[in-house]
Amino acid sequence: MLPPLTHFKVFLASLLFSLCWLYYRSTYFIDLLGSILLCAATALLGCYCWQKIRPEAQTNKTNYKFLNFINTACFFSLVFGAELISSIHFQYSFSQFLVYQAIYLLAYASILFAAWKIRHSLAAPLLQIPMLFCSGLLIYELYLTSTQPTPNQTMHLAPVMRGSFISYSGGNGRLINSHFAIPQRRYLTPVVPGEQSFRPPEQNSLARRIQNDFGTEILAPIDGEVVNAIDTLPDLAPGILDDSHPPGNHLCLKTKHGHYLYLANFQQDSMTVKVGDQVHTGQTLGRIGKNGVFTESALVILLVDNPDVIAPTTRSLPFYFQNADGTRQFPKRNQRMSGLKASSQSR
Repeated sequence: MLPPLTHFKVFLASLLFSLCWLYYRSTYFIDLLGSILLCAATALLGCYCWQKIRPEAQTNKTNYKFLNFINTACFFSLVFGAELISSIHFQYSFSQFLVYQAIYLLAYASILFAAWKIRHSLAAPLLQIPMLFCSGLLIYELYLTSTQPTPNQTMHLAPVMRGSFISYSGGNGRLINSHFAIPQRRYLTPVVPGEQSFRPPEQNSLARRIQNDFGTEILAPIDGEVVNAIDTLPDLAPGILDDSHPPGNHLCLKTKHGHYLYLANFQQDSMTVKVGDQVHTGQTLGRIGKNGVFTESALVILLVDNPDVIAPTTRSLPFYFQNADGTRQFPKRNQRMSGLKASSQSR
C-alpha cells in the first residue's frame, strides 16, 4: 500500500531537493546515490510505521493527525540533516556514510515510536517544538547559502594563479562552508587550478584523485608587505597531516588597509619573497605544495583583521575575486572563477 499522500509528497519534494542540491554542488555519484537511498529508506520506514498505527488512526482522528505531523516534520528535518552532513563532512569513507544514514533512520524511528506510545496532552508540543526549531534553523542556513557580502564592503583580490581556478569550499552558511561557524576562519577559501569542479575525499577509493595542482605557480593577489614567511616544512603525501605545524608553509601579507592576507600550503623551498619584502599584485610568490593539516595540494586563502589567526578576537573577512571582464565573484564551494587574468589589479 502507498504511504499517506502527505508523506508521499514530502518524499518526492525531498528527493527533488537532493537531486538539485547535489547537481549544484557538482559532486560525485556516490553522494547522489546515498541521498536517493536515504529518501527511499525513510519513506519505506514511514510506510511500515503507518501500517502499524493505521487501525488506531482510523478510530482516533486526533492521534492520526498528530502522528502524521510528527512523521512529516521528522522526515523534513532528517533529510535536511543528512544533506548537512553530506555537504560539510565530505572527508569520510563509504562505510562511515552508511553509519551516518543508519543513525538518522534510527532517530526517525525512535521519535515516531515515542509519539505513538506517549499520547499525553503535552506530547504534541514537546515533540513538535524541537522539530519546528530544527526545520527553521535549517531553512535559515539555506537562506544564508544564497546570500553573499556586498562587494563595496569587501576587499577585491586579483587572481592567485594563471588561468581559471576553483574554490572547493567557502560561502555563506554551514551547508556549503565547513568553516562558517568559526569566526577566525569563516571565509577561509582553498582554491585549485582547473576548469571542472571536483572535491575527491582522500579516503574514498571511488572518487577521482586529482593532484595536478601540485607545483602550480602562486601569484600575489594584492599589494602588501611580507610580515611572516615559512617554507622549510617538507611536503607530505595526500591524506597525511602534520598536526605540529597546522598552517604548513605559508606567508602573510599586510595590506594598505591594515588587514592581513594569509596564503598557505606552499611547496617546500619555493617562496621567492622573505619577511620585509614589498609585494606587488601579480608577482610570483612560490608554488602550491602539500603540508600542514591540509589533506591535499591546494592554495588556502584567509583574510583576517589580526596577524594572530587563532586569537579569540580575530575575525575572518570576506573578499571577492576580480574577473577579466570587470565582474567580481564571491568565492563559494565548487565555484569556478572564469576568464581571470594574472595581471588584474586589486581594488
